[in-house]
Amino acid sequence: YAPEASSALAKIEPPSFVAVIGKSRTYSSDEGKFYVSVRAEKVLSVDEGIKDNWLLETIRATLRRIDAMKEALQMETPSVQSLVNLGFPASLADGVVRAVEHYQDPDVNRFRGTVLEALEQLLPDRAFDLPLPQDLPSPEEIYDSDIDGEDIDDGEKEEIVLKLIEKLDVNKKGAPLSELIKESAKLGIEEDELEEINNSLLDKGLIYEPTIGRMKRI
Repeated sequence: YAPEASSALAKIEPPSFVAVIGKSRTYSSDEGKFYVSVRAEKVLSVDEGIKDNWLLETIRATLRRIDAMKEALQMETPSVQSLVNLGFPASLADGVVRAVEHYQDPDVNRFRGTVLEALEQLLPDRAFDLPLPQDLPSPEEIYDSDIDGEDIDDGEKEEIVLKLIEKLDVNKKGAPLSELIKESAKLGIEEDELEEINNSLLDKGLIYEPTIGRMKRI
């Protein structure tokens, strides 16, 4: 469908940084899953400086959107004009208001996690800390009641694993995977299922792997 892009890719020797221009589309599967695809139309080889500048601009734009969303969620009735009065561009304000109307209570923490990962990639020698809500439940709460792994849904299991990771991260270097496996098993989450949950949390930007064999909550 895109011979120019295919030809350009064939000539580029990996590893290389590339800039891709294409058309995006969304679709849903029969199972109800939502997918996004991009059909490349133009591919250009770029240097690391261009890649880093693009990444930095994306970080700035994402943080700006997160700030706008936080302000909108604090409003009783979010409006474009209210956000514009706070200094946000009209186009951004319009998108945020539409997002609040559609998603009701969107969770921006996953996007904070993505920004954190991008910053660490851009400046690997520096440590970053993005603020998270303070009203998160205590990790010890997972032991306040008897939990049967078969009686809870996937979302609740992810929350349990998040709390465990936070509890086991005693030296701030990440929760040892061996301990996470052991403690999860006590709560009815076996190793294979734990691996799936960890992968899901990684994809959502809620945890990361600082070193092999350790998981850390963002």
